[in-house]
Amino acid sequence: MPQNLSNIESLFRKYSADEASEVEIQEMFQLIAAGGHDSELLKLLQTEMEMSDVDGEVEVARRDKVREKIREVIGILDGHPAVPAKKKSYRWLAAAAAIIIVCAVAVLFSRSGSDDTNLAMAAKEIAPGKSGATLTLADGRKIRLADVAKGELAQESGMEIVKMADGKIIYNVKGEVDAIGKTNTLATARGETYEVCLPDGSLVWLNAASSLTYSATLNERGVRRVRLEGEACFQIKKDKSHPFVVETKSQQVQVLGTHFNVNAYPEERDVRTTLLEGSVKVTISEDSQQSKVLVPGQQARVDGGELNVLSVNTAEVTAWKNGFFEFKRVPLNVIMRDLSRWYDIDIEYADNASREVVMSGYVARSRNISVILERMQATGGVHFRIEGKKVFVYKEN
Repeated sequence: MPQNLSNIESLFRKYSADEASEVEIQEMFQLIAAGGHDSELLKLLQTEMEMSDVDGEVEVARRDKVREKIREVIGILDGHPAVPAKKKSYRWLAAAAAIIIVCAVAVLFSRSGSDDTNLAMAAKEIAPGKSGATLTLADGRKIRLADVAKGELAQESGMEIVKMADGKIIYNVKGEVDAIGKTNTLATARGETYEVCLPDGSLVWLNAASSLTYSATLNERGVRRVRLEGEACFQIKKDKSHPFVVETKSQQVQVLGTHFNVNAYPEERDVRTTLLEGSVKVTISEDSQQSKVLVPGQQARVDGGELNVLSVNTAEVTAWKNGFFEFKRVPLNVIMRDLSRWYDIDIEYADNASREVVMSGYVARSRNISVILERMQATGGVHFRIEGKKVFVYKEN
């Protein structure tokens, strides 16, 4: 997966999540009409179709109706005498099917019943998370980054720490560097996310309820080493003479220059490392013989001392970094833990059965939590009740 979403994919995802402006919608269809995005659009459309594959008789009926409409569009495009042969390409099918699928998904996740209105009213004060973090310096000083203006924040150990206009912080060498044994910790609370440019120029996007600890110079005996708790996406600057190592509670990831995501929340069962570009070596511990070298599109999972590798959808893994929730056939308790970190809410289950309800979905993280819960509730498999900052979960019979 590239560092950033392609323009057509970014526009399409915004459009399907009802986040696109009129200008962006126009730009998207201009790109579709221009051609050159056929395979990419077909992949996106396939993903949208798969994301609508939720359980329940009503949802199956809606899904089948969507597919029937798509078949109708294919028939019209293939048989209409006014359509020139050279224009009967997949890009015209994709353009038409995009509208149909997006509309169908919107219907699938639309509100149903008066409970949704009550849910929205109860959740109106629960806003989505935002950019923010606390930087703890080697001398113990704590800086709330959301509360400070752009410009120089501090100087220590020959390093200058600056907050940029776009909100992220960067490190610049300003004098003789002396940072042996001195560390900085960047930590996000629930409901926060942040971006940092490390002293070597590597970029790190930190998800909610996460922390990254590193030397003020990043260099520890010739190794660029950081310690992560929570989730982060890394884009590492190449430096063959100084390997980059990410340590978590149960593994270490060694790279030279690459782009990858690590999910190491303590409340999750396993630690997951997903490679987007380049190559990484995942080892359970420094003394262990268990290690795997990943190729792009693979994910290493460390669980109970075991290391396994499988192929995954990298767009789903990194959706959080691009401003979206994306999950396919994921247990409800896993989804709710993700929501609790972003919306700073507590979750309580009325029964154990509700934890194992499996769901699929895709929505912008900028939406109020009521939008997320309403769409999940509309599937008919689960029900929510909100009291203050606590969400109660019930399995519908």
